Amino acid sequence: LTVFSGGSRPTFTSPNAFVLDLRQGPSLVVQIAVRDDDSTEVDFRLLEAPPGAELQPGRKSARLIWTPEQRQLDVRRVYGFRIAAWDEVPEDFVEQRITVVDDGT
Repeated sequence: LTVFSGGSRPTFTSPNAFVLDLRQGPSLVVQIAVRDDDSTEVDFRLLEAPPGAELQPGRKSARLIWTPEQRQLDVRRVYGFRIAAWDEVPEDFVEQRITVVDDGT
C-alpha cells in the first residue's frame, strides 16, 4: 500500500537543455514530462518562446515543437523557452526553463 499526500506540485522530469540539429529535420521536437503522484492530469502553458513555437499538452506530458525560420537562425544561436505546469491552481505553477543551442549546421 502506497499513500501519497495530497496537494503536491508537479515536478519536471525532462531535460532542460537541447541541441538544435537541423540535419535531423527542420523542427525541434521535445517531449516535456512531469511527475505528480497525486494528480491524474497536469496543465501546461508556454510562458516564453521564440516566434513559431507551440506546445501540445497531454495528461502529464507535452510536446514542444519549434520550426525556426532562417532569419531566426541568422540572428542568434541560443534560444530560451519557459514552460509552466500545474495540477490544480494555475497561479501555483512550477516552471521549467529550457535552453536550445543551434549547432550551426
